[in-house]
Amino acid sequence: MNEKLAKIALPLFILWPFGSFLCALQNIKLKSSAFIIILFCMVFGYGFSFTNSSADSYRIAFVFSVFNFSSFSEIIGLYKAGGSVDIYRFLMYGITKLFTNNPKILYALCGLVFGVFMYLSLVMFSKEKDNKNEHYITILFILFFSLNPLTNLNGFRFWTATWVFFYAGMNFCIYNKKSWIIGVLITPFIHFSFLFIVPLALAFFFLKKFIYSQQTIASWVLFLFVATFVLSWFLKINSINLGFLTENDLLNSSINNKVSIYNSDRLTDMIQERETSFFHAVSRIFANILKIYIFLFILKVRKIIINNPDERSFKLLAFVMVFASFGYVASIIPSGGRFQIIAYLAAIMLFLQVYVQSPSEKLRPFILLGLPAFSFQILFNIGYLAYTVVSGTIWYGNLFWIIYEGIGFKIRYSL
Repeated sequence: MNEKLAKIALPLFILWPFGSFLCALQNIKLKSSAFIIILFCMVFGYGFSFTNSSADSYRIAFVFSVFNFSSFSEIIGLYKAGGSVDIYRFLMYGITKLFTNNPKILYALCGLVFGVFMYLSLVMFSKEKDNKNEHYITILFILFFSLNPLTNLNGFRFWTATWVFFYAGMNFCIYNKKSWIIGVLITPFIHFSFLFIVPLALAFFFLKKFIYSQQTIASWVLFLFVATFVLSWFLKINSINLGFLTENDLLNSSINNKVSIYNSDRLTDMIQERETSFFHAVSRIFANILKIYIFLFILKVRKIIINNPDERSFKLLAFVMVFASFGYVASIIPSGGRFQIIAYLAAIMLFLQVYVQSPSEKLRPFILLGLPAFSFQILFNIGYLAYTVVSGTIWYGNLFWIIYEGIGFKIRYSL
């Protein structure tokens, strides 16, 4: 990484925020880089155009514009009474409504929270590379970033929860920082679906002696990893009935309704009909390519770890396999496949850790193959979404131009 470029990021920010962001990424450990990266996430959120009526950001901005905020206690009361599935979105609505009705400010604040945990995760990656800089590590960095990029602010609840859960879960389960259990536990308040993965993180931490040791991982973990991967190709959408969750009132009424919708035959039919489109067919193909790539790379890295036993690597390998298994099963539920991203993020960290410890020639071809495997992720999640949901000014404009463009913004309603 070019440290000279990183040092000019701060003075460059006012003139060209995006260029400043790129410079800051050259050395994310600098305090100035932390400031620039997080601040650019706010600017990026502010730059959402809200013109694409099919985008999540448009629908969120529309609801925000008609949201009648009275008090935070009412928002919390609504959640407790089962009137909402989680609390983060409405809290952000309320905070924003205290001083403006501009949805660009809402997304700037959401960008702040997203940016903090994205930055912390990037710092975690940077620490694992141990000051080593080469093309293969840069490729891994690109793959890591592309899994949950800034454009995912489009639907900020799930993807913010993803960064929070990943960072907190890694600190809690891998680095043994027990206070980060709080971070793990708050994720269902950001997106309700994390209720189903939080118990897995707790089980991994408290039952670790049954999962891995200094010399190996439990055989059942490997079996589960392979078995769920294989089954995920054969089981149909919603072939798992979640009725036991809704029938026994284990969740509040709003979450029960949401689970029932996701697990309904009607939604299954809608998804199967939608997947006949060219875009979704291509998207599914590349998702499967990525799934196979990560699976094979994990098995490759496992062989290297076994030949060079290390408790830290076994722990992270077990973490990846356990959460990948959950992701494979969750992919049978509509939108559940998104949970694979947590395992993928941890897998890239594992690949980096093993490569830094033993930069084997055998690993380099696998790393290079990551570029075509992640190509759709990079081109669509970063390229296409950036083009469709964010104002073009964000890429070339100065800070004052970007801010001026959004002053007094009101969403235009599409019928």
